[in-house]
Amino acid sequence: MSGRLNVGFLPWLLVGVAGGLVSCPSHDDGALTGVVRGSLSYQARLPTVQGGALHLDRVETLPAAGLLALVLDGDSAVIGSGRLGQDGSFRIDVTPPPDGNERLLFSTLWTPDPAGGRVDLAILDGTGGDIGTVQANPWTWSAGVPADGLVGDLTITEEQGSGAMYLYLFTLHAMQALLADLCGGDESCLRPLAVLWHPGASWSCGTCYDHDAPQAIGTDGSLVLGQSLFVGGQPGGASAWGYAVVLHELGHYAAANWSRDDSPGGPHAFGTRLPPPFAWSEGWASFFAVGTFSQWNRDSLPLYWDLQNGNSVWIDYQKATYSGGDLLRPDPGGGLGQDLDESYVACMLWHLCEGGPDEADLGTGTILEAFGSRRLRDLDRGAKGADFVDFVDALACAGHADPAERVVTDALGFPYDDRPLCP
Repeated sequence: MSGRLNVGFLPWLLVGVAGGLVSCPSHDDGALTGVVRGSLSYQARLPTVQGGALHLDRVETLPAAGLLALVLDGDSAVIGSGRLGQDGSFRIDVTPPPDGNERLLFSTLWTPDPAGGRVDLAILDGTGGDIGTVQANPWTWSAGVPADGLVGDLTITEEQGSGAMYLYLFTLHAMQALLADLCGGDESCLRPLAVLWHPGASWSCGTCYDHDAPQAIGTDGSLVLGQSLFVGGQPGGASAWGYAVVLHELGHYAAANWSRDDSPGGPHAFGTRLPPPFAWSEGWASFFAVGTFSQWNRDSLPLYWDLQNGNSVWIDYQKATYSGGDLLRPDPGGGLGQDLDESYVACMLWHLCEGGPDEADLGTGTILEAFGSRRLRDLDRGAKGADFVDFVDALACAGHADPAERVVTDALGFPYDDRPLCP
């Protein structure tokens, strides 16, 4: 039986975060210590493909693995904290023992270093409309703690905003990967990001990333995140469950902050060829989406998909196919500067990253290192602007020329010339 969760913004949460109070309190020798125990799960809608169309008709209850839980006393002071296990369970030591006036708090604010108090990711309750700078509150859920500390099994339902929990957990994994592989663990390198979503609400851009739309959190606006990702929640769309599109936009966020993006922008569609910098920008973002989600889900999932107004599209990067047929392969005689199908760029990145009989099995860490390398950021070869050639050069300059040539040229047909320009 699920326990009761309350949904809403708790203003005193920011006091705890800003003050670095989310770390576990120190215990005085001889102080009485109690335990708060339970588990947290959430409802999620997952895609299925039936008759060539994609549907969001499968609802599963998943554990909120890795989430931070806080226990607060009647005066809103943090008296204990802990991370949820892979099964969503938690066991939090608290001092003093609970007396029935405490609350258990689950939040969508992420602080890599709790003692530092800096927030680098937040899922905010955005109400839709025109994108830009807004002031919004983070999604939070809370439950009362009985005197015996046994909270029980809690579940966040769709009606309680479980989509925000889903958004938080997979975007958190993406941010942790960027922190490790592009920032070398240095939190000061991160760019704080707000993700705005509300069920049923739509944004003027659909789902998009804006590098210049800071968001103020809470009633006083004292905590500001400088960049934003807007997620459309309108009926008939992928909403918060559309991890592929959300992480695609996070791929653009990564390029804007740690790599190079020379895309001219504009309309683009599956099954068409684009100028190399445009194809690279969109192909990279789509690969980042499926690669990151596969890591988070601990399963290789080469499927990129979207659902808008009840209509779906999907791409299988392993098979180089999409819902409309085969992806457009490069012309082996077309040269390095030829226009490319953005989805085939993502397909080539997938085969470079993943294992298999014709893959390089380089892994996402190696891919991200090349993506953020000086070679890709500062030098140019192939077409004018950062493109797939520059990325393969970056791999070759880092010592991965043989697997790159074997996969990109021999298996997938792109005429890479194996003459990298290195710093």
